[in-house]
Amino acid sequence: MIRDHRSTVFSYLNDKLTEQVTSRHKQVSLPVVEGCVRGMGDFVSAFGISDEEDPGCREEVYDKLRKICPKPNTGDEDGTT
Repeated sequence: MIRDHRSTVFSYLNDKLTEQVTSRHKQVSLPVVEGCVRGMGDFVSAFGISDEEDPGCREEVYDKLRKICPKPNTGDEDGTT
């Protein structure tokens, strides 16, 4: 029974993160993203996730975060490198 609650919490946080990444009608809410990432991090620290339970979970979360995070400034905007 505890296992079901654990997976439900992680799934909820993952769904909220997905909602932020895929929303085209509103701007990304960074406090929501931060809350999801912190919650997921705490969840993984406390319970862990094996590849048998959720294969590809790490890559999925990493890809979502890459879509949200701003790209680093390379200095090309003013013509200098």
